[in-house]
Amino acid sequence: MKEPLELFTTLTNLTKQSEAFYVTEQVLDDVTYWIFLYRLASYSDFLLPGALEARGIMFEVKDGKFVRLASRPPHKFFNLGENPITLDLNYADVEEVMVKEDGSLISTYWHNGELRLKTKGSLFSPQCVDAMNYLNKPENSDLKGLLSYLTNPEEKGITVNLEWVSPSNRIVLPYQKSSLVILNMRYTESGD
Repeated sequence: MKEPLELFTTLTNLTKQSEAFYVTEQVLDDVTYWIFLYRLASYSDFLLPGALEARGIMFEVKDGKFVRLASRPPHKFFNLGENPITLDLNYADVEEVMVKEDGSLISTYWHNGELRLKTKGSLFSPQCVDAMNYLNKPENSDLKGLLSYLTNPEEKGITVNLEWVSPSNRIVLPYQKSSLVILNMRYTESGD
């Protein structure tokens, strides 16, 4: 796994090398973040260095220079049989099978000493705002406390990745109530 600065440099170069990858700049409270994403990328595009991480990974920058890795969503994954990576898999080692939630990917990050949420490509999308409002409800204080503890770099330094499902955020499957479902966690710095 690459160090955060090396990964930032690799992703910055990737956006210059291939039109399939790009970076967006988001500013919150005078803090600048760069979010690396992909669009219409082919299998061969994802073989380029760093490409699998260009799925909403976010860095804090100042004057275009790396400050820190702020949020690490899951890397790009592929459907079964979609390409050579997902052919001839050995299922003998499968430990758990989970339901695939059908909503919007939400990831945690630490901003000015507090927990914040982002979608794959935005700090300000309606899904991000709705998920944060949900998390701020008194009945969700235990979840917010857990996410804050895990995300705080002075505690665990983990990006928690969740799925925002809601009647107001229907993709295909209908949901009767809003919820943030924990999908996975990655150490923000290392990606483990």
